[in-house]
Amino acid sequence: MALTFSPPAQDLVDALAMMAEREGPDGRSWCPAPAADAIRTCILDRTNELGLNFLQVVRFVRLAALAAPRGYVDFLYLAVPILRRDAFKAAVEQAQHTGRFPPGTAEVEGQAVRLLEPAMATEAVPPKPFEITYAQMAQLAAFLDVLHNTLGFAEVADIVAPLTGLGPPKSSAADVARTLRARFHAWLDPRLESGHQRQKAKVIHAFLAARKAMAADMIDDAVILDFWRQRAIGWHERTQTLRAKAQLLRDAGKDARPIDAEAESAEKAARDEGFRVFRTCVRSLLRYRALLQETHTAGQLKTPSSMFDARRQQPRSTEAWLPPGGGGPEEETGPPSELDSHHVDDEAWENPLAAIGGGRWQNPLADLVEASEERVKWLTDKEALQLHNYIGQARSTPDGEPDEDGNRDDEGDEAGGARSSGLVEAGPFDLRLVRTLLRADVFGAAQASIIARLKKRQTAQQALDAGLGPIEASAYGDAAEAYRALHAQLRLESLAAIQILGMAGDPAVVLIADQLGATALKTAILAARAGRPVAEAGALRGIGNHGDDGLRRTTVGAGELG
Repeated sequence: MALTFSPPAQDLVDALAMMAEREGPDGRSWCPAPAADAIRTCILDRTNELGLNFLQVVRFVRLAALAAPRGYVDFLYLAVPILRRDAFKAAVEQAQHTGRFPPGTAEVEGQAVRLLEPAMATEAVPPKPFEITYAQMAQLAAFLDVLHNTLGFAEVADIVAPLTGLGPPKSSAADVARTLRARFHAWLDPRLESGHQRQKAKVIHAFLAARKAMAADMIDDAVILDFWRQRAIGWHERTQTLRAKAQLLRDAGKDARPIDAEAESAEKAARDEGFRVFRTCVRSLLRYRALLQETHTAGQLKTPSSMFDARRQQPRSTEAWLPPGGGGPEEETGPPSELDSHHVDDEAWENPLAAIGGGRWQNPLADLVEASEERVKWLTDKEALQLHNYIGQARSTPDGEPDEDGNRDDEGDEAGGARSSGLVEAGPFDLRLVRTLLRADVFGAAQASIIARLKKRQTAQQALDAGLGPIEASAYGDAAEAYRALHAQLRLESLAAIQILGMAGDPAVVLIADQLGATALKTAILAARAGRPVAEAGALRGIGNHGDDGLRRTTVGAGELG
């Protein structure tokens, strides 16, 4: 099973598990495994079968209400103690023998029950009686159980009440199904990523599996570029082939409308998939790469637990948000006494990452995107984009929600707000993929410009000339140089933060020292906190007194961008 971009909520997982794992009176599974798997799949993948289940389950509720003297719940949980075909057949035949089905309501025949009331009829023209087989009933009963455990019994009972009272139904089955479906999706939407996002994850998974690149380290610049080429060029070739075929039919005086419709459908599918735009494609693939990196065993890819995002299950380690490299100066000595001037809980010093961010990596710019700070133009859009690319975490949109690429209009993502977000979310950019980073900045910007011009009805040639014309031969080198300068600035500001936080006795100083690779400095700080004598006197003050030499020896260089 493919990983997904975000995990389902625990209450949804619990409801599905309760349905699948419940035991009947005889010790067997209450729900057959195939039915449980079908319900789990249609909900988690939001398949078309989910909509069909709503149309069928409300009619099953009507049948259950007719068959049981105390209502549909009595039929579901008492008359049928275990969801098996024979149990449903016996319960329905018992209801028939005791006269539970008034004339004109239901007809039992062979392996099925036919619902005869006009409100239960199909939506075909002309309408036909709706038929439910005993083989279908296990899946419908399991689905109804999930609805009870998600929406709540009272809400479900209220929605289906027009079908469960005495006398004829007060609403049509189709109307009740629409209401039930809307309520369930309103409950489900904040708990489960969209079907669009799940489909994108499946496409990525299939490509990586075919390339035998199911480990994060195997996803390099070449794999990312090949994936984009396959999706972008593949869709283009398909639509061009269909359009050429349609033109041949028109030239021959034949009807080309079916082929034109197929070409339009392919074009829409390409937009919906969202991989034709390079930057959007890179963001999605890097998200999937991060999931693979944090999935510890291959078995997690084959079980329902793979639906969970490993990033949210455990704290991130104290990874550097600057490029990895060597340690700090070994000869600096002695921590300053100011570390003891403010009281901080021992637990905070033992786990500074958890103390300042709940155990997860935090973008140091997070406070600068709050409403009040957004009034200040700290950086140009281009500078902000480079900074977010480098240190990670998507920037917020004006309404405060994370700017995801869930918008199905992939061109709109790039021509609009998605381009102002970083390429990665949960940490710094992996500089082993530096070519991808530079392509996103140079080629991605050109592609976004071309798309924007095409939307303004410019010709393809005009858009290409305007989008590609400004790109100089040195464009990629200039982009790399911009990141080198950014690295140097972040390094300098991190060292300044060490001094300020150290003087204030803030545990975050340990985290920054660790991220900078200044292991001797970190050891000195913790030793001073524990009251142990150390050989490195004045470690914090020493950083500020070493000037450029201190910078060179305390932090790594930006050679990875070369």
